[in-house]
Amino acid sequence: MDATFSLTLIEAILILLAIAISKAIRLISPLPDSCKDAVDSIPTVSSPSNIIVAPSATKYDVFLSFRGEDTRDAFSSYLYEALREANIHTFMDHKLHKGDHISSILLKTIEESEISLIIFSKDYASSTWCMDELFHIMKCKDKYGRLVIPIFFQVDPSNIRKQNGSFGDGFAKLKQRFKHNQERVQKWENALIK
Repeated sequence: MDATFSLTLIEAILILLAIAISKAIRLISPLPDSCKDAVDSIPTVSSPSNIIVAPSATKYDVFLSFRGEDTRDAFSSYLYEALREANIHTFMDHKLHKGDHISSILLKTIEESEISLIIFSKDYASSTWCMDELFHIMKCKDKYGRLVIPIFFQVDPSNIRKQNGSFGDGFAKLKQRFKHNQERVQKWENALIK
């Protein structure tokens, strides 16, 4: 096992521990008084002028986003099993169907996950699927306050933000494929920077 892999594994274990502690605290903590007041003040009858849009309920504790060819049979699978063994309800797409568009079911799963773990690997940004997942994850972070935790698997964090190095090479190829859809490419770039 090389030093980079063991460091990444240690980071993943720390993340797992933090998630388990967070879940335990949520289970044993009563609803804060400020939240009780907010719940009590929600109108029982709604009209167009007082509709309250609440964040969608969570179905999963964790959503794993990763490039299958890079990490599915190693790091991502080990992390998924460790999360499951810790009774952390985790979604991992075991049956990835290649294509340019992710399904609406997968988008809904992202929305219904409290935490997204994004495993950035060398070729993560060369995948349309991964980049659309990332964009949607970041949208849910902004809209619902979901927690997003990046894991840098054998890549430097600055390579993600600046889209350079081997990570940037893959993203450059994807940008070339979508050169006629600059709006979509810009969304991906912004998500990577965030």
